[in-house]
Amino acid sequence: MSVDFYVAVPANRWPDAAALQRCMVERAYPVQLRRFPALDPARVVTDGVLASIGGTDAYLESQVSPASRLPDVVTAMNHRPGAAGAADHVGDDHAIIAFQVRAAAEMRAAG
Repeated sequence: MSVDFYVAVPANRWPDAAALQRCMVERAYPVQLRRFPALDPARVVTDGVLASIGGTDAYLESQVSPASRLPDVVTAMNHRPGAAGAADHVGDDHAIIAFQVRAAAEMRAAG
């Protein structure tokens, strides 16, 4: 079984690796970024995130995309907040990063 997690950020505020690393250092998180995907307005970026956490390397399978390229994801992300009457919503001016978390058996099969 796999689970996907989605995070939306205004595209004009998409952080680069250096900005994200500074943020983690300021908060004393024991994480060293080795690779963080840059937003490309023309395509879905599937480079993933590579980090060292407490001295152990970890690869986070992910993809980054302009929200306009993921209409089904945007609809799903907006459903619950919209039903609750929230004024904020994910729009075409956002970028979305999706993290895929897989069960060990799925990772071995994809191997």
